[in-house]
Amino acid sequence: MGVLIDTNVIVAWERREHHLKVEELKAYAPMFVSAVTVGELYAGIYRSNAPDRIRRKEQYYDALFSTIKILPFEEHAARIYGKIVADMMKSGSITGKNDLMIAATAICYALPVLTADGDFHRIPLVEVLHYETR
Repeated sequence: MGVLIDTNVIVAWERREHHLKVEELKAYAPMFVSAVTVGELYAGIYRSNAPDRIRRKEQYYDALFSTIKILPFEEHAARIYGKIVADMMKSGSITGKNDLMIAATAICYALPVLTADGDFHRIPLVEVLHYETR
């Protein structure tokens, strides 16, 4: 089957709030992440002014991404993104650009998105798997 993991799920794992659920996710294997998610996560790291915190988070994400395949945001996904943005703008409903790029990646690779974010339900053609953070 496979699943594209959204940024907020990985943040929950990193905070160790949901470490037990990672085992449950093996049913979704293989697991993937969008290059957009990688960018969001590293942007979060580099906002910090604490070198030890930066180093610790870099090590965590480097280890995680050695086990989860990163899917690129390439031309096909970009075309899907453009269509989603145009359709949502026409309907007067738009969501965050990064979420739309993640959604386009999921559509491009025919993967559901595992997320704790309700915004993905508003994006056409995206299969959403809800991740419970509580």
